[in-house]
Amino acid sequence: MQDHFLTLAASSQTIHKVRGSRFIGYASPVNDQDEADAFILKIRKQYHDATHHCYACRIGLEPNLICRYYDDGEPSGTAGRPIFDVLSGIGITDCICMVVRYFGGIKLGTGGLSRAYSHCARETLQNADIIKKYRKVTQQFIFGYEYLGNVMSVLSRFPCCILKSEYGTSATISIEIRRKEWIPLKKELMNHTRGHIRFVTGRED
Repeated sequence: MQDHFLTLAASSQTIHKVRGSRFIGYASPVNDQDEADAFILKIRKQYHDATHHCYACRIGLEPNLICRYYDDGEPSGTAGRPIFDVLSGIGITDCICMVVRYFGGIKLGTGGLSRAYSHCARETLQNADIIKKYRKVTQQFIFGYEYLGNVMSVLSRFPCCILKSEYGTSATISIEIRRKEWIPLKKELMNHTRGHIRFVTGRED
């Protein structure tokens, strides 16, 4: 499974004009479908008088990748899909790109529309700050106090973040770590506790 992915650091905007029609492109990072829907509603309200509000988004990673695109009254396959193909071509995710069109009185034809939406989406993303993020896992483990020093020593040698520490009858620690570092860390924890450690829960982003 891929260790990293591309996404946006912040929103971006561009304007593209073709034979009188004005295409306004927006791209924004989103974490889930609710954020994507909120972004769509915001742009629709901002450009309520526009002829079309077309978009595409990719959220998450395989095997749970969510893909959506919408033509908003343009001929099928001439707006949402070209925008989506730009996102897919870059390999970007957790991102929505929306292109608003004001019709200029001259019909562009299906080919012209596809090129215009694709061009606007590409320019919008070229103006954006695209960043690389790493897949991370959250893990919790329990062990006896006699191994606390060993466990903390192991954790200090790995690029992990301690999210929570609880000290009851046993020590419980929750961490976040880059996905590819987890298996080596787990082996080290097993070795330095002689196997006397219990891994309780895990979650992958």
